[in-house]
Amino acid sequence: MRALKKRRDMLPALYEGETLYSLLTATQRLRADSRAEVTCATLFGSPVAGLRHDFPSHLDEFSRRTRGVFGTPEVLAMQHSVLPYFTAFRNQDVVDRAIIAMAGNTVNRLKFILGLPASPAGANYPLSFCKTCTDVDINRDGRAHWHRIHQLPASYLCPIHHELLLTSEVRLNGLGRSQLFLPGDQDLNVRATALELTPDALPILRRFSALSAATLTKSLPGGYNEASLQACYRFGLSQLGLLTPAGFIRANDFVSAVTAHFRPISSLSPFHRVVSTSCSSSLLRLIRKPRNGIPTLTHLLLIEFLFGDWERFVSAYRWESQLSLSFNCTDLLTSRDDELPPTDLASALNRIADGYRTKQGSLRALCTAEGVDINTAMRWIGRLGLADISRRPRVVTNAVRRLVVSLLEAGHPLRDVCAQTSLSKSTVDRILNDNSTLRATWKASALERRRKIERDRLDDFLALNPEATMPVVRATTGIGYSWLLRHDRLWLRSRVRKSVRTGMAEHKRVPRVDWSGRDAQCLAALQIVAESLELSANEILKAPAILRRLPKLPFKPRLERLPESRKYIESLLDDLRDLRAAN
Repeated sequence: MRALKKRRDMLPALYEGETLYSLLTATQRLRADSRAEVTCATLFGSPVAGLRHDFPSHLDEFSRRTRGVFGTPEVLAMQHSVLPYFTAFRNQDVVDRAIIAMAGNTVNRLKFILGLPASPAGANYPLSFCKTCTDVDINRDGRAHWHRIHQLPASYLCPIHHELLLTSEVRLNGLGRSQLFLPGDQDLNVRATALELTPDALPILRRFSALSAATLTKSLPGGYNEASLQACYRFGLSQLGLLTPAGFIRANDFVSAVTAHFRPISSLSPFHRVVSTSCSSSLLRLIRKPRNGIPTLTHLLLIEFLFGDWERFVSAYRWESQLSLSFNCTDLLTSRDDELPPTDLASALNRIADGYRTKQGSLRALCTAEGVDINTAMRWIGRLGLADISRRPRVVTNAVRRLVVSLLEAGHPLRDVCAQTSLSKSTVDRILNDNSTLRATWKASALERRRKIERDRLDDFLALNPEATMPVVRATTGIGYSWLLRHDRLWLRSRVRKSVRTGMAEHKRVPRVDWSGRDAQCLAALQIVAESLELSANEILKAPAILRRLPKLPFKPRLERLPESRKYIESLLDDLRDLRAAN
C-alpha cells in the first residue's frame, strides 16, 4: 500500500513539444486511475479541463497543483499547446486574451476569439501521430507521447521524418472525448487511417508542414504588424512578376498562378476551401488591404506560394518592418499634381468611370473587376474629372439626420435613403434603430407605400387585359401578385373577382377513398365471421372482440366511416348480450 501511495504521488516528465493531454494520459497510467476524469480532476481541479487535446483550461490551477515544476500558465499555453499556431498572425491583445482564457475556468469562447468555427479548417481536429516519432519516443523516453507539431490543422506529413501522419477520429465522438489515449494504443490504431497522396502533392505538403511547425516555436521579428506583412507579401509578388510597374496586382495572373501551384492539393481538406478555382481570389484580401483575424492557414498558403519556407519569409518581413516608409506605390503616383496615370491604369480608370456614369454597378464592384484599389480610383477619377463621384459625409449633421428621418417616415426603402443622402446602409440603419417609434412608423409607411405601388401595377395590368384569366394574371404580374396575396388578400380577391374571369368550372369533389366499397367489403367479412362466432365467457362484448376475428383486409376498419358494418356489429353484440343474459 505504501508503494502504491508513493506511486500515485509521482508525475511523469513533460518533454519538449509534448501536449498536456499527453502528460495527463501518462499520469493516469502511472497512477493506475480507473477513470480519466479522476486524474484530470487531480491535476487540473476539473474533470474535463485537461481532456481537450488542443486548448486545455484551468492552467493556473494546474500550475499551482504541480507547484510550477512544468511552468507558468503562459509557458504551458505557448510551449505545450497549439495556441501559438492560431495566434501567429494576430495582435498581442488576442494572445493575452487567449492565455487568460486557458488559465481560467473555461475556454468555451476561445475558439470564437480565434475565429476557428469560420476558418477553412473548422474548430475540431483529430489526433495525429508519426509512426517513426512514436518508436523513437518509446526507445528514448520509455513511452510514446503526442507531439503538438502533429496536431496542427492541414498537416499531413511529419515535419521531422517527412512521413505521412496517421490520424484517428476516436476523440471526435462522444465516447472518445472522455477517454485518454497514447500513440500506439490498440484501440487507437484500429481507428487510425492514412491518406494516399499523389507524388505531386508531397513536396507542397512537406513545405507546408514545416511552415506550420515554425509557427509554434518562431515568432515574427518585431511582432505582428499588418502594414509590414502587406508590404512583405507585395515584395513576394514583385519577385514573381505579379505586380505591374505602377505597383498594382495582376489579379488574374495571381489567381491563375495560385490555382496551378496548389492544384495537387486542391481536393484535400481544408485546402479545397482556400485554393480551389472559385476561392483563390480570397487570398488577394491579404495583400490589397491589411486585415486582422485572417486564419493562419490562409497566411501560410500565401507564404508557401510566395517564399517557399519560413526563413525567406522572415527575412523579407524583417526588411519591410525596418523601413520607415510604407510600401504604397499609389501614394508615389499621386504625389505630384501634374503627373498622369500609367497607360494600363488610365485604361482601367476610363472603363470604371464609364461604368459608373452608366450605372453598370457600384464603384466598388467596378474597381474589383478591374483590379484597382477603390481609393486610388476615386483620387484619379476626381483629379482627371472623368466622373462626378459623390462621397459619403464624414459626419452626420443635424440637417442630414432630419432628411433621413423625413425619408424614413415617408416609407422610402433604405437603399433610396442611402442614395439620396450619400450615407452608408449601416449609418441609416443605426439612425432607424435608435428610435423604436421611428422604426414602427417607417415599417407602417413602407407597407402602405408598397401596397399602393402593387395595387396600381395590378390595376394597370387589368385595364389593359380585361379578359385575362387567373393563371395569366399570376404568371404576368409575378412577385407583385404574390405580395398582394400575402399582405392584401381581401382587396386582391375583390378586385380580381370583378375584373378577371377565373375560367374555372365548378366540379364535384371526388373522395379519395371509396368508403362505401370498404363498408360493403367489411360487412361481407363480418357476415362470414358471424356464422361461426364463439366468444369466451370472460370476453368483453365490444366491437374489438369481433373485429379481431376478421380475416386480413386491405384496410383497417374504421367503424365511424363504415355505417352498415357498425350497425351489423351493434346488432350482433345485442344478440350476444341477450344470449349471455339467458344463460
